[in-house]
Amino acid sequence: MAADLALPPLPQLLPAALEDYRFSSEANWLIRGHVLVGRYPGSCPSRPITASAQQALVESILHAGVDTFVCLQAELPPQAEHAAACRAAPPSHRSFVPYFDDAKGADMLHFRIRDMRPAESVEALDGLVRELACRVRAGRVLYIHCWVDEEGREWSLPAFLAHYTQSWTATVPLNECKLTLT
Repeated sequence: MAADLALPPLPQLLPAALEDYRFSSEANWLIRGHVLVGRYPGSCPSRPITASAQQALVESILHAGVDTFVCLQAELPPQAEHAAACRAAPPSHRSFVPYFDDAKGADMLHFRIRDMRPAESVEALDGLVRELACRVRAGRVLYIHCWVDEEGREWSLPAFLAHYTQSWTATVPLNECKLTLT
């Protein structure tokens, strides 16, 4: 199954090798130069930031080559809808502020996973992984995010990608994938 996705390999899970995969305090590379995984890139309840700080954060992600944002948050509408709603009624400083306008035309994908829950359908998750693999093979660079989970959805998709790209079995602990991202 990994061969049909044909993605670059994941890093060796050794401390010296992992440092090369650190992007920032907010995100790390799962597949260097191809798949970045991190926190919600806008201002949010757990990390309220100014509009200029949000713009700088999103610009740093774009500067790394990211051209596709993949939101895993069920509690938010897709970014274009969220941005339009916030233009009509600006969010409070303790809300999720959309990053759509800061992302300057990047593709926005939205796959809803409830906080601290697995995906509702393995088949749908499989379809998303295949879509993302096609994008990576086509030279696209992904930023996969949720809010700030340590056990939930932020790790679901990377673990699924690791399963496909590395032929890991479902019994490999999720911590193996998380080591790459913390």
